[in-house]
Amino acid sequence: MIGSIIGARLSVQIDEATFRKAIAVVMLMMIVFIITDPDKWLKGQKALQLKKVSPLQMLIFFVIGIYGGFVQVGVGYFLLAGIVLGAGYDLVRANAIKVFIVLMYTIFALLVFILNDKVNWQFGLIHSIGNIIGAFVASRYAVTWGANFIRWFIIVIILVTSADLFGIIDIRGMFE
Repeated sequence: MIGSIIGARLSVQIDEATFRKAIAVVMLMMIVFIITDPDKWLKGQKALQLKKVSPLQMLIFFVIGIYGGFVQVGVGYFLLAGIVLGAGYDLVRANAIKVFIVLMYTIFALLVFILNDKVNWQFGLIHSIGNIIGAFVASRYAVTWGANFIRWFIIVIILVTSADLFGIIDIRGMFE
């Protein structure tokens, strides 16, 4: 939560063009983590789950919190990487943990944006309704189709989102 507050404060001070390109680069880097050693993503590591939380893990999640407060877009990928690779959970369980973490820190990041008059309430409401529907549908597919499907679905979403952030495609323009 502390990281998300710091990230949100940084976010209200950066120009949009730089912000979009930085996020696209970071999201593309996530594909490397997803493709590398897929067994860690699919099966989890029980021994790692049983270990005491280390200072390195705390630092990783603090940095992810800063990123999440800064941009929110794509934070789920970083949380999944941290939970799967850093804490040893399989992708399906990690996704449930990720949703809880995002819920907890979003409240604090949102307060920072509200206090800085940076909230588009109309867009935010539409986005949140889409998130709820998407989470419901995705959780059904995660249970039915398993972690390997989720892994490849995430790769496709990262590629499409990055293309939009680099200006190669215009997702918003498709719906106007």
